[in-house]
Amino acid sequence: MFIERESYWKMLEESLKHKKITFLIGARQVGKTTLLKRFASKLKKSVFLSCDELALQDFSSASDFLQYFSLNEGINFEEIEYLFLDEVQLVNNIAIFLKDLHDNYPFKVFASGSGSLKIFRGISESLVGRKEVIHMHPLSFKEYLISKKLPWLSSEQLEPSGVAALQEQCDEFLRFGGFPEVVLRPRVDEKIDVLAEIYQSYVDYDLRHFLKEGELASFHKFYKLLTGSIGSLQKLDAMHQELSLHRRKIERFSFLLEQTFLGIFLPPFVENPSKEVKSHKKIYFADNGFLNSAWEAFALSPERKGRLVENFVITELRTVLTASYRMFFWRKKSQTEIDVVLHEKSEDLLIPVEVKSGSTDVIPQSFKSFIKAYGNRVPFLVLLNRDKNLVREFEGKKVYVLPYFLASEVLAIRY
Repeated sequence: MFIERESYWKMLEESLKHKKITFLIGARQVGKTTLLKRFASKLKKSVFLSCDELALQDFSSASDFLQYFSLNEGINFEEIEYLFLDEVQLVNNIAIFLKDLHDNYPFKVFASGSGSLKIFRGISESLVGRKEVIHMHPLSFKEYLISKKLPWLSSEQLEPSGVAALQEQCDEFLRFGGFPEVVLRPRVDEKIDVLAEIYQSYVDYDLRHFLKEGELASFHKFYKLLTGSIGSLQKLDAMHQELSLHRRKIERFSFLLEQTFLGIFLPPFVENPSKEVKSHKKIYFADNGFLNSAWEAFALSPERKGRLVENFVITELRTVLTASYRMFFWRKKSQTEIDVVLHEKSEDLLIPVEVKSGSTDVIPQSFKSFIKAYGNRVPFLVLLNRDKNLVREFEGKKVYVLPYFLASEVLAIRY
């Protein structure tokens, strides 16, 4: 069975209008290979090449690279218009080959990779003006509902009688997350097994390219520590002492976790350094199922649900952010805090978002502090909670009180 990823399909269709190399990047097992294979099958004169077997191969040129597949798989590249390369990070000197393919061959190239271009040596520098990047995430809650043939309703369409049913589905999503293979498995034990397999494949196929054998155990300890610190500040000095690791190694592990799209490190919003926290980031993960797998617990216990809901909101917002927005948290040195601040760059607007796992429409006092600091730049405020769906007024501003399963609707609010 295949889960339709309509938004990504449309991006790939749009990319056919130009010859730039189209990169589809994201964490392992988010569905990049499946999507590219299906897309390639719809195009005449296309070929899909898996680079899994090329980790041990050395090529001196793009011609050498193509000849390998011509000889081993009988492909006549003179008949090809669309070239799909899966998991290109496994090819040595791939940046040189991709530049050569773009500049000297007629192909439109699509390439997938389990990580950011920042960790694929030379790609960003050598392909300036020759590439576009599509970042593929695990399923959003909206995609999850669509995959189960359930309706997605906006805040305006949502009736009070329909909240409980959507919240029940969201509780399931909070437990097992949005990796497609996990969503497709019908039984709980299968979902748990697949999540464990995804982490192991991440270690075996991604981390081993960047870490030495002796570093993997240290990375696992680092990973377990972070998964237990969701929504907390990443204090490197404390982590250095707890893990007995050099600060630079912790920074390197953090970089790898973020650039392989499993870790999300949310920076602070700072314009008044004398009053606002500026030196630490907050820690989140790209999928709630991964968190519960690391915790080895999948029940929505009260002591963990708040962290799971906050992590869910961060991942939902990340899937809809455009280049016009950046995402931060805000904390004063007095400990007053806003969970998320969305900065709209073109008009320099700030949208504060507070996240509560319970049912509430009580306006948090942190909103008052933020309005006092930045009120002229705040078009509205958002309070995400379990089931309330209404609009309130506070300090002359509208506060949209929404169920947190509608987190991705925040950017659709018109003011």
